[in-house]
Amino acid sequence: MTPDQQGFTVDLAELAVLARTADDFADAIRTAWQRDWFEDDKWPDTDPLRTAVITYRRSLQAAMERLAGGTERLAEHLEAVRAGYQETDAEAASAIERVLRDR
Repeated sequence: MTPDQQGFTVDLAELAVLARTADDFADAIRTAWQRDWFEDDKWPDTDPLRTAVITYRRSLQAAMERLAGGTERLAEHLEAVRAGYQETDAEAASAIERVLRDR
């Protein structure tokens, strides 16, 4: 937003960039997690830490999903805000054009 004498303006391109950046970040979170992934059933049954490690990894995965999911929702919200502003701008421009044309 840029303050001006009439209120504010919104940079629609910047909102689009922010939405894409948030979406890319969510993808990066999941990609990083998958690179570090291992199958729980491949953890040795004889290892005394098996249960603790698997529980900890599942907790980390749930946290990763919350972060990635929240970031995706942020991206969707930013895109919806951008689209809403763009639609409002188009409607306002159309109304102004009608008034000027009908003068």
